[in-house]
Amino acid sequence: HGEKDPVIELPGWMTVVDLLFVAFFTFEITVRIAAGPEWFWSGVERYWNWADFGLVMLSILDTTLSGSGFMVKQARLIRLLRFVRSVRILRAFRFFRGLRLLVFSVIHSIVPLFWALVFLLVTVFIFVAIALQGVSEHLTLAVYPDDAAEVMRVHFSGVPVAVLSHFAAVSSGVSWWILFD
Repeated sequence: HGEKDPVIELPGWMTVVDLLFVAFFTFEITVRIAAGPEWFWSGVERYWNWADFGLVMLSILDTTLSGSGFMVKQARLIRLLRFVRSVRILRAFRFFRGLRLLVFSVIHSIVPLFWALVFLLVTVFIFVAIALQGVSEHLTLAVYPDDAAEVMRVHFSGVPVAVLSHFAAVSSGVSWWILFD
């Protein structure tokens, strides 16, 4: 291309927050290593620990390069480091087992929900077909002027309107007495 990629300056408060996060995570990783180096490097959660250590080191590198005024050509390295550092949030998901279970339950219930809706739609369609048959018979035998026949003509003029009328009746949008009186 030939275009220069501009370096984006962060507002002062974001730089302070960024430095506080880096300081906090550096302190945290230091305390964890000091508490048990053998546990940290070879324990049960060693892979998470290695990932945390790498992310903290990348954060320190990012902060050092950004703070020193080092201009990376097209600033892509800085953006990559900031993106990789945001991966640290994945570690937090381990602590929310209940939330994770709930999210997985919702995700895995989508297919049964779909089939329940299909079943409900088929059931409504069957009742609409029965109701349309009854309405049709009533309209052919009705003696005019018949107020009930006019209401039926409005609410059961075809399959889509009858489905809508049944849905309205089931969801308390229209009283059953109005539809089937």
